[in-house]
Amino acid sequence: MDHRRSMIAGTAALALLLGGCRSPAQVGSWAVGSCALVDDRGTTAVGCSEPHTHRVIAIVKDAEHCPRDTDMYAGPADPGDGGATACFQSDTTGQ
Repeated sequence: MDHRRSMIAGTAALALLLGGCRSPAQVGSWAVGSCALVDDRGTTAVGCSEPHTHRVIAIVKDAEHCPRDTDMYAGPADPGDGGATACFQSDTTGQ
């Protein structure tokens, strides 16, 4: 019984962890040219007139299709979910 509880707790923790990868940086909230602030709290969409660290340079099917100058990307935690991947490039002009 304890082994079963451990497995359930581990699965729940993993689901929360993976779910955290999608929020607040959900791909649906990104558009090419939009800006993001990446800090110790995660990746947050912000207006480009606000302080930001990255800019979306492409929306693609998966990370393999991001342009060469991509510094980071955000996509679904489970590629089987479908959806798209947002490709980001560092944007130091927004700091």
